[in-house]
Amino acid sequence: NVKTDVDGDYQLKVYNILGEVVFSFKEKFQNTSISRNIDISSLNSGVYLVKVSTKKTTSVKRFIKK
Repeated sequence: NVKTDVDGDYQLKVYNILGEVVFSFKEKFQNTSISRNIDISSLNSGVYLVKVSTKKTTSVKRFIKK
């Protein structure tokens, strides 16, 4: 689940442990607080990184799919 209340263009990418992009999307949000669920049911068990980027900032978080 990704949450933000900042307007702008967002790019989200999920990387596997080998650095390969396994999921990505781009969206534009304006004047709203948003929450987006990401369906990871097709991913194998393991460690992944999720990277959320805007023009001004980038955030990377690690998660484990069991």
